[in-house]
Amino acid sequence: MLCSFTNSETASLDYIPLNELNNKSGANEWTTLSSYDSRNVIDTFNNQSNKNQSSLSVCWAFSSNSVIEAYMKKIKNLTYNLSENQPEYVSRYLGDTTNFGSANSTFNTVKYLFYNAAPMDETTFEPSGYFTSLKTKSLNQYLNISNSPFDIRETRIFNALNIKSLLADYTPDQIQNYMNQYNSNIKEYIYKYGAVMSVIHTDSAFFVSNKNGGYGWCYNNGSKEESEYKGTAHAVTIIGWDDNYVWNGNNPAPYKGAWLAANSWGTNTTFFYISYYDLSVVKSLIGISSIELNNNKVKYNNSYLVGESSNYKSSYGDNRERYYNRTNTSTTSETFTYYIGDDSEKLYTAKLFYLGFNNSTTPTKDLKVKIEFPDLNVYTTKTILPGINTYTFSNANLSGNVKVKVSIVSPTNLNIANMLYAVELFTKSSNNNSKIVVKPRTEFTNTINVSTVYDIVTKNMDSYEKANYSINVYDANGKDVTSNFTVTKKDMAFESARVTLQQKTKLSTGLITIKATAGGTIGRDLDIDGTNKIVKKIPYNTTVNTLINKVSAGSVSVINSSNTSLSGNSLVKNGHKLKVVTDTGTYTYDISVMGDVNGDGEIDISDAMKIVAYIVRGSSLGSKVYSYSADVTNDNEIDISDASKIVAHIVRGVELWWKRLNFLWWLLLLY
Repeated sequence: MLCSFTNSETASLDYIPLNELNNKSGANEWTTLSSYDSRNVIDTFNNQSNKNQSSLSVCWAFSSNSVIEAYMKKIKNLTYNLSENQPEYVSRYLGDTTNFGSANSTFNTVKYLFYNAAPMDETTFEPSGYFTSLKTKSLNQYLNISNSPFDIRETRIFNALNIKSLLADYTPDQIQNYMNQYNSNIKEYIYKYGAVMSVIHTDSAFFVSNKNGGYGWCYNNGSKEESEYKGTAHAVTIIGWDDNYVWNGNNPAPYKGAWLAANSWGTNTTFFYISYYDLSVVKSLIGISSIELNNNKVKYNNSYLVGESSNYKSSYGDNRERYYNRTNTSTTSETFTYYIGDDSEKLYTAKLFYLGFNNSTTPTKDLKVKIEFPDLNVYTTKTILPGINTYTFSNANLSGNVKVKVSIVSPTNLNIANMLYAVELFTKSSNNNSKIVVKPRTEFTNTINVSTVYDIVTKNMDSYEKANYSINVYDANGKDVTSNFTVTKKDMAFESARVTLQQKTKLSTGLITIKATAGGTIGRDLDIDGTNKIVKKIPYNTTVNTLINKVSAGSVSVINSSNTSLSGNSLVKNGHKLKVVTDTGTYTYDISVMGDVNGDGEIDISDAMKIVAYIVRGSSLGSKVYSYSADVTNDNEIDISDASKIVAHIVRGVELWWKRLNFLWWLLLLY
């Protein structure tokens, strides 16, 4: 039930210099509170005893998800129950872990947020809930970035405080003064956003468990060498503090004050206190300060990993394919070139995942980084902190070979070669044309047993199209010679993949053409829930022909429950399925029509009343198809506005996407 964590993972961030703490001044609301408990403000942790990682070592996923859930409740007043299994599948796909349920680094969880690869709502990933035995999941189910409900925009990885040095070199008054100043940063995140995550060591010398529902205690006092306890690392969620807390049992701390932590062991030590002076907790404190809902307002079409420092790649790189060229490197800047796949693409945001410098003398404050697109004369500059930093751009058009330049702006004495960072671009498309681009990485020599490597870059491809793409090889005469090669292709979970052709027999001509074909079924003109295989948000009164014309590949039909194809003029209804046959297989999707909440093919008062029953009494809407049908306002929530809009459609004869009735009128109608 533990996580992997070592000092090497914090070395790049280094200990925060005490003189920087001295620069803090003034009192904030959170600094005036001697104690604080998020449970008194939000209900996120009311059922914490149900959070039980059981036999799996995925405490890192529980901790990360809890921080996100707390933020969404505190800032957005939205309740989420996120899957802890799904990030685990992501970690194994990327090669950060090997076996199901393995321990992982908390910093890797931030990387998954940076990729927008996790987390996902639990019912979306696995309707039956958390599981402890391996289940077969498709790539599309666990690594479809469009399934994440969030756009994680800003996280903070806090620099560590050197507790050993603090306790050894300063007077009691100085020690507590420095500790109070350091803790102010962490308290701010707990107070404003609900929680932070961290890692402790539950070695028996440091940790006092309480399996009877009482509070436990943790204090790593430095009495052991790390090699003696590093296998007992455990990720937790810090939800409050008490400046006056004193533990009177075994292993007391030298000074009062402790963090309040939420655990993931069910009823075994559900909550416990961690001394402010614990040597481990300060090494991996992570908070989140900005999340946007990944809805129609902010949702992007494509994401591209366009560059990363050599030090970052060697320390935090994974199995994700790298398709970029590093050029024009100086002591203060690096330029990367990445082929995005097509033109007519607008830059939405750039995100920089920053993990510090790999030397111990680098200042930790006032670091500005400039993200620039030299060919477009577009750039933004911001002061950054360790973690995810988001740069927002306004409709910059990207095309062809995109150049992105990363520069250190200040302080001027820093060398970018020592910086650990990665840059990801998030784009929106001006059109919905899907495209696959094949770029050679090595030269074809027409030699038996010699391999040729190609990069595949996509634009506007959904997960099915990317995961099931096929490769064909043609000679100079246009003849398909794929059988002359052993084709090895990697899954394309993101926007690029690598293909290797190992030649088995010599060709009569020395030139070949590589064609990559999308293996999926649905284009971007339709709103797809790939995990549950649902075509959602279909307008009422849509004909079969209208729906079929939105599909970009294969032989397409709409079938009823008897598996009979419907005529082109027939109206699409809930209970119908979209069927697509391609070279790679047959795909079927349930159809969800907006407003038809009870599935009778009509929109009437019974549909509105079913929504009201769901809101007031918690009555079931049925399958996911009907949940999508109920969300007629298309805001990813089911509330009274959806029922009002259906009533407006009935009473006034307006279309579903027009203005809704006044709330008072709706109440009069009900009574």
